[in-house]
Amino acid sequence: MTLKQPEFILFIQHGWKDISKSLTILANGLTTPKIKVIIPNLGYLNTWLKIENLIKTLETEVLNTLAQYPDLPIRIIAHSLGGCLWLELLEMYPELLPKIESFVLLGSPVGGSDVARIIDPFAILPTIARDLGKNRRHLAEKIAQKVPILVIVGDKDHGSDGTVVEGSTFIKGAKFVRLSGLNHKDLRNHILVIETIKKFWGGELPEIEIKQNINDEREEIIAILRKVEGITDAHYRDFKYAQIALTFPSGLKLYLWKNPAQVDHVFLADQNNNCIYAGFVGWIHSQDLKNAINQISMNYN
Repeated sequence: MTLKQPEFILFIQHGWKDISKSLTILANGLTTPKIKVIIPNLGYLNTWLKIENLIKTLETEVLNTLAQYPDLPIRIIAHSLGGCLWLELLEMYPELLPKIESFVLLGSPVGGSDVARIIDPFAILPTIARDLGKNRRHLAEKIAQKVPILVIVGDKDHGSDGTVVEGSTFIKGAKFVRLSGLNHKDLRNHILVIETIKKFWGGELPEIEIKQNINDEREEIIAILRKVEGITDAHYRDFKYAQIALTFPSGLKLYLWKNPAQVDHVFLADQNNNCIYAGFVGWIHSQDLKNAINQISMNYN
């Protein structure tokens, strides 16, 4: 009996300090005999090292698979670092974009990991921390103009999944779903994640768009802050230590705080004084942040 051609290729990619086996439950919950599933294994120890070799491993697996199935469309699911790898790969091979039906990112720090930036603030160590701290939001937003993207995040502590802060996952133009109570590891195999992806594939997801798509004052201010050289999204938890620096006629407020290491943090609060943005810059970019705040003050006061 001749096997039928699969309907599409599903690439599922694990992340940092992980292996492909951890995604078995996710794969089993989503796949059918009509789907060709590829789960590249990068190797646990390799995920602690520089990103170049990881990208090369993924590249080889993807190109070999596409050589076997040149006419099949592609769907991608990537957890954490895996999402960063795919962003880099699609920057290298933009010709793949027309083949991609959907791209699902599970807790991926596309704007840069705050933990990685703390470990390697000057991006000089020959480890994955240097690469996880990199801001790839511009790559993701460029892809989102051509490919349907779904961002799924866990909310374990009202601002992060316990590993990746929510703000670093945001992509303009993507759909966004927050799953309360889930931590970073849960995103690899939880039933709620599987159900959400199925709804996305079936066009049944509500139109939950990332808030940054709203063209209002708060989003414009956040956009200015995110353009600051070296800025990284931070957790909302330190908002309680900050002091008001600017109050806007609309009721928005900008707060500033230096942590014990004298690292500058900036927060934006809404009219009810709820933190809606948090970020920090390294010492060498403090002046860039000050310049951005001056620009914001001139534009909105």
